[in-house]
Amino acid sequence: MVHECRGWAQLRGDTRVLAYAMFMQGIVAWLGGDLPYAQALLEDALARFDALGELNSTVVLAQAMLAATAISQRNLDRAVALSRQACAIGERYGEQSTRAHALSLLALAQWHRGDVVQASTHAKDSLRIMRTFNDTFGTVLLVERLAWIAGTAGEAERAAVLLGVARRLWPLLGGQPLLGSDQWLDPHERCERQVRSVLGGAAFQAAFDRGAALDHAQAIAYALGESPPNGPATHVGEPLVPLTRRELQVAELVAEGLSNREIGARLVIAQRTAEGHVDHILGKLGLTNRTQIARWVAEQREGRNP
Repeated sequence: MVHECRGWAQLRGDTRVLAYAMFMQGIVAWLGGDLPYAQALLEDALARFDALGELNSTVVLAQAMLAATAISQRNLDRAVALSRQACAIGERYGEQSTRAHALSLLALAQWHRGDVVQASTHAKDSLRIMRTFNDTFGTVLLVERLAWIAGTAGEAERAAVLLGVARRLWPLLGGQPLLGSDQWLDPHERCERQVRSVLGGAAFQAAFDRGAALDHAQAIAYALGESPPNGPATHVGEPLVPLTRRELQVAELVAEGLSNREIGARLVIAQRTAEGHVDHILGKLGLTNRTQIARWVAEQREGRNP
């Protein structure tokens, strides 16, 4: 289909559609393991986007996917730089979904570097955003990556539980686990072999089954370290709420009566980013205005201080 799209765009001289076709063809090449071709296509697409003055979530995703090709070729310094650039663009314009995917790739690059602490931090930051958008594809990938990170960090039981969680979530995408791509199958299989070797077959299967038995909310909470397997999703010392720490900060400032511009100045973020946080808070809490956010904050305070 992408070949047809590219041919159609070239025939009609549609430079914009051609740029998007090159981007999609680059993703297909990456999934197929043709890394040099994927890199060339994605670089070509980004150059075309730049010439067109095109800047949107797809363009940022193209940069993130270029980071993915760099990771696959073990050009980790370039991968980290590209991922951080994509994250910065997302932060600047308040575009959180693509920023989450860039954070996920940054986590993967740091893991390949052997920095499991940074890898875990970035992966969890990404997963919190994915949870906000109900991004199933991104969520499954992050659970997988957190399993690999846990295995590398010597947390064998946690890795086994997360592998079980991932196995439960992959069918939600309607395709084969890990999309049949060696980019993801190889580290998955290495992780499973390592964890089985450490735990033994019976203990591995027990931990794996605990992960597979978690419901969606429990699974994500466990992956984020918010709850034990089969336990309630809770934050130690924090109220049970669906907001991230940053969103809680923004909600508190909304309750103080600050405008989006004032919130941005207080937290040293762009005004548009502050607006995005407020919109996410309203959506997640099922509210319609800032007054309701202030009322919700007051109720949370009362709950913490009965």
